[in-house]
Amino acid sequence: MSRTPVSSTLRKERRRAGLSQAALAHRVGVSRQAIVAIEAGKQVPGTDLALNLARALSCSVEDLFHLETQPSTVHATMAEAGEPSSKRVVLGRVLGRWVAHPVSSHTQAAHGVTGSGSGSGGRIEPLTAARHFEDNLLVAGCAPLLGLLAQRSRSPRGDLAASWIPRGSVGALGLLDAGLVHMAGVHFEDSGPGALDDLIRSHLAGQPWQTVTLTRWRQGLAVPKGNPLAVRTPEDLLRPGLRFAHRERGAVAHQLLTRFVEGAGGRPEDITGPTASGHLAVAHAVAMGAADTGITIEAAALSRGLDFVPLSEERFDLVLRPQQATEKTTEAFLNLMVDGAFRRDAGALGGYDLSQTGRRRDFEPAPAA
Repeated sequence: MSRTPVSSTLRKERRRAGLSQAALAHRVGVSRQAIVAIEAGKQVPGTDLALNLARALSCSVEDLFHLETQPSTVHATMAEAGEPSSKRVVLGRVLGRWVAHPVSSHTQAAHGVTGSGSGSGGRIEPLTAARHFEDNLLVAGCAPLLGLLAQRSRSPRGDLAASWIPRGSVGALGLLDAGLVHMAGVHFEDSGPGALDDLIRSHLAGQPWQTVTLTRWRQGLAVPKGNPLAVRTPEDLLRPGLRFAHRERGAVAHQLLTRFVEGAGGRPEDITGPTASGHLAVAHAVAMGAADTGITIEAAALSRGLDFVPLSEERFDLVLRPQQATEKTTEAFLNLMVDGAFRRDAGALGGYDLSQTGRRRDFEPAPAA
């Protein structure tokens, strides 16, 4: 007869008590590796250890360990209005409610699948017990580094988890304002201290926010190796027959295109070509020959072996609520940004300036007139 698996909320209760894995291990007289194994579900403690853990965390054994049954259904707010683009979703709790974001990438694991219902609320059937995703951070933005951070958050320690929700800057801010993500990533021309303030004021309600810098980068034109069509200026984009990889309206890349092309006497709609969702998708379209050029970040162009024509210097910041910044999962995620392993990993990609990574700043809205 197969044994019923046991799931554990030890990690959540330990963090709630403000204890590290090493500190809890010392209290109950076991190795840190034993705590790691229990939290990861690789080891089930004996009765004595389970009782000691419950005593050390001021809770019951039943609070820590549960017989795994069929996952219960979760009623979640769907971040995507209407019929979701994918039945596969990732989950997280934002401002006390479950939120589900569709996942279409075959390389990103889903937390659940949609059941009956759609639109603003829907039934989600978790693939494992829903409590495993309660502390999952939902981070929206277009920086590919957010995907790298989300992957690195799934460390063997098991004390942090995050999901990247790819969105343009305006879309990410909209999700944050609606309470559908924990953090929104935005990029803007690094021309002065007021640039980010203006962006926040124009898209978020009048409340305080905290910003944390992730990276600085250059945004410009990705072109095939050797730049065979000699695309170097905004005027070149107006050539008849040039195929341009557009970004969605509201994306900073689209705003940049509009400003440069209108300055050259043209209109974005005069430029033909496919629409790509995200920096990496633009680079992919150029690399595969579906477009002759497109606006993206330098790191994306380098990742596909393309040449790059810089147009602007930008900074990418995360925006979050001040109360969110003090939560342990958020602190762990922000600390991961300045971790030496992440910095070496990201630095090896090329195209990223990490000299200001981790710099925090509080934003206070202007007083009402």
